[in-house]
Amino acid sequence: MIRLAASSIGPIAADILAAHHEFEVLSVFERSFYLMAHGGLVCIGAEGIGRGPLNVPLVNAAAIDWRQLGVDMEVKAEAHGRALTIGEGVHITLDAPAWQPPDWAVFTPEASENGLVALHMHAASKLPKEGLAALVLAAGDSGARTPEARAAAGEVATLIARLPDLLASERLDDVSRRALILLLGLGPGLTPSGDDLIGGVMLALTALDRVRLRDAIWDTLMPELGDLTTEISAMHLSAAADGMGAEAVHQLANAVLEGDEAALPACLDRVARIGHCSGWDTTAGFALTIAAALSNGKG
Repeated sequence: MIRLAASSIGPIAADILAAHHEFEVLSVFERSFYLMAHGGLVCIGAEGIGRGPLNVPLVNAAAIDWRQLGVDMEVKAEAHGRALTIGEGVHITLDAPAWQPPDWAVFTPEASENGLVALHMHAASKLPKEGLAALVLAAGDSGARTPEARAAAGEVATLIARLPDLLASERLDDVSRRALILLLGLGPGLTPSGDDLIGGVMLALTALDRVRLRDAIWDTLMPELGDLTTEISAMHLSAAADGMGAEAVHQLANAVLEGDEAALPACLDRVARIGHCSGWDTTAGFALTIAAALSNGKG
C-alpha cells in the first residue's frame, strides 16, 4: 500500500470528508480522481490540480498512475478521522491545512476597466480553439469557430446584452433564464464549456456583491442539473454558487479587479492549465459580467 499526504484540503472537500465515511470512485483521470458520497464529490490528485473548494492535492504524487494502484471506477473508499483509504492500495493522511479562497478585491470602475483591457490584450494570442472564451475575449466576430461556440453564440450574446439591467435590478428575467438553461451542459467534457462560463458569471456576481442575482441563477439551474449536465460539473457549479472557484481563478479575478496588469500574464497561464479549456471558459464568464458592471457604472 502506498502512503500519501494531503498538502491542503478545500472547504467543501473538508465538509464532505468529515460528514461521510463511505465513498466510491466516480471518475479517474491522468492527474486526479473523484470520490463520490451521498453529500457530494471530492477531487484528489497531484499538486498540479491546484487548490480549490473540492480539491485535495497530494504531496509527491505527480508521477502516480492511479489505475496501477487499483484506483478505478466503483472502487470503494473509507474515511476515518484524518485518514482516507482507497481500495487496497492507497492510504492518504488528511492532516493538512484548510484552504480558503482569498477575499475578493474591491470593484472600482477605473481599476477594473484597466484590468479588463489588459485581460483582453494578454488573452488575444493565447485563446484556445475550443470552448467559448473567444466569444467574449476575441476581437470582432472571430469567436464562433467551433460547434459549441456557434451553438452558444446567441445565448452568450443575450447574457452580454441583458446583464447590465440584471445587475441593476438583481432580478432574473425570462429571456436570461432561458439563455442560462440553454448554456447548461453545452459542450463536451465532464465540465462543459457552458457550465464553466456560467460558473464564471456567478463568481463575478459574488465579487460584485450581487448575491441575490447569483442566487436567482442558481435557483434556475439547480432543478435542471440532473438532466442537462454531469455530476462533476454540477458540483463545481454548486461551489461557484457559493462564491468559490479554483485558486488560480480567484487570483486572476482579483488581478482584473485591481487592474494589476503586471500580474495578469502569470495568472492567465495558471488558469489556462485548468481542465481542457475550463479555466478559459470560467474567465470568459467572469469577464463578461465585469464588463456589464462597467457598462452601467454599477458594481
